[in-house]
Amino acid sequence: MIFSFIRLSTFLATCKSIFPPGTPNTFKVLLSLMLSGLVSLNLGINVPIDNMYTLIAYSATEVLNGLFLGYITYLALNTVQIAGSLIDNQMGLSMASIYDPQTGAQSTLIQKLFYWVAITLLFVTNGHHLLLNGIFKSFEMIPIGTVPILDNFQYILKLFIEYFAIGFQIALPIISTLIMSDLILGLISRSVPQLNVMIIGMPLKLLVGIIIIFASLPFIGNEINQVILDLPKILNGYR
Repeated sequence: MIFSFIRLSTFLATCKSIFPPGTPNTFKVLLSLMLSGLVSLNLGINVPIDNMYTLIAYSATEVLNGLFLGYITYLALNTVQIAGSLIDNQMGLSMASIYDPQTGAQSTLIQKLFYWVAITLLFVTNGHHLLLNGIFKSFEMIPIGTVPILDNFQYILKLFIEYFAIGFQIALPIISTLIMSDLILGLISRSVPQLNVMIIGMPLKLLVGIIIIFASLPFIGNEINQVILDLPKILNGYR
C-alpha cells in the first residue's frame, strides 16, 4: 500500500489542473490514502521488501512514475490554455495578462476562460471517473518498482507535439478570422487614407474575436471532450 500511496500522492501533487496549489494538503493526503487502499484491495498489490535499499529504490521509482503520469495528464488538460494563449496574442489581449497563482506565471483572459471551460467539462462529462480508471489501470501496465520512462521518452515527446497541434487546431479558426480582419482593415486604410484604422482596429478585432469564440464554442467543447475521453488511453499507452 505504501508504494501505491507514493505514486498516487505524487500524481495528485503534479496534476495541478485538478488540484491547484490552494488545495489543502490534508485533503490530498487523505484522498491518496483512500485511493491507495482501494488499489491495494482490488488489484492485490503485494510487493516483498527484502531490505532498506529495496524500500528506497521502489519508493524512488514510484515517485518518478507519479511525476510523469501527472505531467502527462497536466499536459492533456493544458491543451486549451495553449489555444487561449495563441488567440490572446492575435486579439491583442496578451498585454492584459494577470498573475495566475495556480501556475505561478502570467495568464491571459481567453486562456483562463478556456481553462475553466475545460475543467467544467471534465466534471460534467464524468472525466474524473475516466481519470481515476486510468490511474488504477496504470498499476497493471506499470508494475511497482519499474521505470518505463526511459523506454517511452519518444511517446511523451509525441504526446507533447500532438497536444500542441490540438491547441493550434482549436485556435486556428479564430486566428484565421482575425488575420482576415487585419487584411480587410489594411485594404480599407489604403482605400480611405482619412480613416484612422489604428483607432477602430483594436475594438473591431476584439468584437470579431469574441463573436467567433462564441460561435466556435461547440467545436471547442467537442475537442476538449475528446481530449478528456482519451485520458485513460494516454495513461495506458505510457508503457
